[in-house]
Amino acid sequence: MNRRALSFFLLMLTGLPSLALAQQAPAAVNCRLTTISGSRPVEGLFYVRGEERVPLRALPLVRSGPYVYRGPQRLLLYREGDPLPEGAVLPTPVAAVELPGKESAYLLLLSEASDGSGRIFAQALADNLTDFPAGACRFINLTASAVNVAAALDDDVFVLKPGEIHTVPAVTADGQEEVRMRFAYQGQEGWEPFYTGRWTQRQHLRTLFLILENPRGHFTMRRITDRPAAR
Repeated sequence: MNRRALSFFLLMLTGLPSLALAQQAPAAVNCRLTTISGSRPVEGLFYVRGEERVPLRALPLVRSGPYVYRGPQRLLLYREGDPLPEGAVLPTPVAAVELPGKESAYLLLLSEASDGSGRIFAQALADNLTDFPAGACRFINLTASAVNVAAALDDDVFVLKPGEIHTVPAVTADGQEEVRMRFAYQGQEGWEPFYTGRWTQRQHLRTLFLILENPRGHFTMRRITDRPAAR
């Protein structure tokens, strides 16, 4: 092999990894979804599975039955009846949800903006006992505005930015633990409390704490007793 042919051969070998990467299909997901709404029903949505439109809804504080999803890692949600942009076959998405990792099941949290704009807040959580074990509790800031929320369990204080999640590990082997809970949001004049109470964390249950904002701009906390999705 002459020098010119050898150089061309080496150049081709160098380019093969880039070519293979360019030809890779986008990441795909094959999983089950269940939904929960924090404050009021979220209805009239759908997602696309192949050529099929699958209706999707979420009820307050109640986990739905399973939905099967096969498609891109970025799950797009549409609203029934929305107008079609010119030349499009689907309306503009009202929410986009990243399905992280390669989980077989996700819990999809949905809430509608309180300002009447129709905006949908959506977040997917891996629904397994490794990330969210029995006995643990999970705090999620679902406020639409850019407001930080502070939560305290006895002396353990943490701050949640909008959309942020904090998981408190499972209780000890004695089965349950009672804690004092305090919630506050970051107002113009500092931290302003909006909820105080006591709660018993039990070993056999998972609990979601959703921080929400109502149309009057007031903050509230909703507690959901949660179990893993059916396998």
